[in-house]
Amino acid sequence: MLPALRPLIAALMLVGVMPASVSAQGFDMGSQDRAIAVLDQERMYTMSLFGQRVRAEVQAAFQVLEQENQVLLAELSAREEELTELRATLNPEEFRTLADAFDTDVEQIRTSQDQKSREISSYQEREEQRFFAAASPLISALAREAGVQVLFDKRSVILSDPASDLTDQVVIRLNDLLGTGVENAEPPALIPDAGVPETGVPDVERPATGTPETTAPGAEAPRPGQ
Repeated sequence: MLPALRPLIAALMLVGVMPASVSAQGFDMGSQDRAIAVLDQERMYTMSLFGQRVRAEVQAAFQVLEQENQVLLAELSAREEELTELRATLNPEEFRTLADAFDTDVEQIRTSQDQKSREISSYQEREEQRFFAAASPLISALAREAGVQVLFDKRSVILSDPASDLTDQVVIRLNDLLGTGVENAEPPALIPDAGVPETGVPDVERPATGTPETTAPGAEAPRPGQ
């Protein structure tokens, strides 16, 4: 579930380029007519060890979040059913107190789970930005080595010679330079491991004074009796 990546380069103009016939890691430019190359930025990211690590972390985090949501939904549904059954035994004021507290808990849970989702997505975006910031100077250096004068994003090019594609070479260099990049990553709590919260939504109990305790934040459920 990777978001659309911002173009790293529309066209990269290089100064002080090398002579016309230059070879870099098997990339033979041959002549000035071949001094134009392309780079698939999306493939560069997804093929890199860095990008694969981020993708695995994000997928695992969303799976954990989905498991949490399923547990919370089941608990809220059970609580809603209990409230419905209690309605016949409570006076309207007592039932309204319980129903309002339940609604508050549902809203808190939904807000909390939404925040976790946003944190995961934000982490993914930060890691992508960190990757492309590190990749930019390396791409420039490799292009200079290859005698490239103009470098285009491959997705904006209608037709190109496969020999003009620098993507694989850039990925090799990035893997050597950055590896997975995990050393400087700052993932949210759900990455890489997180369990379903030990404290869920408590069962409904008829209060002695009419005011129940609220519970931990989470997912949305229907209001009982509506």
